[in-house]
This record gives sequence, structure tokens and C-alpha cells, in this order.
Amino acid sequence: MNDRRFGEIRSLLHSNPPSEQLWKQLTSLLWGWRNLLPAEMMASYCESHMSDWPDDLRTISKGWLKAILRGDDNPLFSLARTLHIKNKQINQDKFSTIAACRSLSKLSSIDLSSNRLVNTVDDDHLWIEDLKQSPFLDTLEHLYLHMCSLNTDAIERLSEVNLQNLKSLELDYNFQIIGLLTFFKSAHAPRSLEHLSLLGNVNYPETDTHHNTGTNVDRRRHYLRPNHLEDLLESIPTLRSLDLTMCKFDPLPLARQHHLAKLQKLSISIDFSQNAWLKLIQDPSYLPELHELHIRYTGYGQLDLDKLWSVLEQRIHTSELTHIALPQHALTHIKPHLTEELTRRVHFSQSMSPF
Repeated sequence: MNDRRFGEIRSLLHSNPPSEQLWKQLTSLLWGWRNLLPAEMMASYCESHMSDWPDDLRTISKGWLKAILRGDDNPLFSLARTLHIKNKQINQDKFSTIAACRSLSKLSSIDLSSNRLVNTVDDDHLWIEDLKQSPFLDTLEHLYLHMCSLNTDAIERLSEVNLQNLKSLELDYNFQIIGLLTFFKSAHAPRSLEHLSLLGNVNYPETDTHHNTGTNVDRRRHYLRPNHLEDLLESIPTLRSLDLTMCKFDPLPLARQHHLAKLQKLSISIDFSQNAWLKLIQDPSYLPELHELHIRYTGYGQLDLDKLWSVLEQRIHTSELTHIALPQHALTHIKPHLTEELTRRVHFSQSMSPF
């Protein structure tokens, strides 16, 4: 290896703490010299000095992604841990190319949000086949599939993929997610999932009118019902964080499940089933290990702000709650009640909009 070039790489790795900027400098340097230095040797050397680097810093760059989509399979890509391809950057064919890159063997996090992975009803199995054969299944811990137009059959087919190492799964705004029941009861389901987000998967009526044809549509096969959620959560006893924002159902049966006793973070839309949620929050025997509560407002109902504060105050004094996120108008309403003692015990912040 050329001593000068090797010296520059060594200097970057040894003289700076890990950072996004350092990662960009390192990958740019390595890629610029990819034809001058042995790629496998460079990758091996860098890897041996990057054990303390957080995975979220080691993101595939736009340049590397373009090369991968051209069909390049460079050993340098094995240094990456995170792949973010959001907002209609890829389709099913491009995902197939990415999944075929054998050097992406150490990815721990993939975000494919807002990409249409299913082109037609007849080809919903193709992206699953690609995922099954990808080189990163053994290391994949975080999978984000927001707004990917996944239908019931596509999600059911996840049961064919070995995702046992997943720690986080987010399926926001896919709507037809009843296939999760099949997935989580399969032999390939995650064995230690800690975070699940179903934000935006609203509980629609069992029948509805199609907006184009005017005919009745039976939605019972596709949409999550309260009993489905009970069955689903029963299959995930390791869950620590759950997002049910804009999921309309009676939450009380869920709270009685001992499987949720270790839940530490919960995100909800309180204007859906408001009285039931307030009853759940008020009783410290429900969700006894809850530390973070994120309440979002969707605008579909009125919040009883006085009652909300009364419930939160009681919960604060009878539990280990340390962080509460509320809509802006709710924060403004309770501000006069926030004593110095309360703010020392609990961090209050503004919750994000679900839209």
C-alpha cells in the first residue's frame, strides 16, 4: 500500500473522534483511491480501527449508492452499516440490485421509506425474494418501511424472511398490515424486537365505499382490528417501545396484557378513544415501567385539557414517568401547573405532528 496514502487514512482514523464529517472524508478518500490501493486491504485495515464507531455514522453515501446501482460490488462497501434511501429514490428493480451486492454484508439499519417496493398486485413477492437472498440478513437490526405501499400479502410474505435479529420495525402509513399476524407467529419472526411503530395504520370500518366506483369494499381482510392487536402484541414479549398513533381502537384490553408490562415508551393519539386512554394512563398498575409518554393530536376530536392534566399529574406522582410529550396547545394549558419540582422530575416537550 502506498505509504503516503496509507498515512492519510491512518491519520484520519487515529487523530479524530468518530463523526459524520470524518466518515465523509474517509469514504471520499478511499473511493478516490479505489483503483490505486487494494480495496480489501483498505477495508480490513479501516474496520480494525472502527470498532467504537456508531453504526448510524457509517451511512452509504450518494456516490457509493450510485456505484451500487450500476452493479459495482466493491469490498469498501462492507464498511457501511446504514442504508437510507427515502422518498421515491428507488423502485423494486433497484432494490433487487442493492440486495444482490454481496459487499453489503454488515448493514445493521435499512430505511426504504416512501419507496414503492410493490409495483403491482401480482409482483408483491419479488422484493421479498430479493430480501431473502440479501447478504445483510444476519446483521440487520433496524428496518424502516414507512409509506412503501405494502399490502396485506406483501407483509404476510415477510414470514418467509429470516428477520430474527430485528430490534426495530416501523411500518407507518402502509394501512394494510394485518399480515403482521402471520409474520410474528412465523419461525422467522424477530426474537428480541424492542421497537414497533404502526403509526397511521388507522382502524377503518369493516366495509367502506370505493372512492372511484362507489361500490362497497370489504376491508376486514386488510385492516387491523382490536383483537388483532392483542394477538400481535402477545407475540412480542420483548417490546419496549410502541407507536400506535392514529390507530383507532379501545386500548384497555391491550393494557391488561402482561406482555406489555415492560413497555417503557408509548406514543398515541389521545383524541382517538380519549376516555379509555386516560383511564389507562391514570392507573399505575397499567404499563408499570412506562418512562416516556408521547401524546399526539390528530384533530379528529376535542381534548379535555383539564382532565388530561389531572390524569398526568396523578400518573407522575405514582409512577416512574420521566418524559411527557404533548401537543403545543396542551403544553400551553398545563404550563401554569408546572412547578419547579415537577420539571425536575419530568421533562416536558412538544410532541411531533403525526402528519
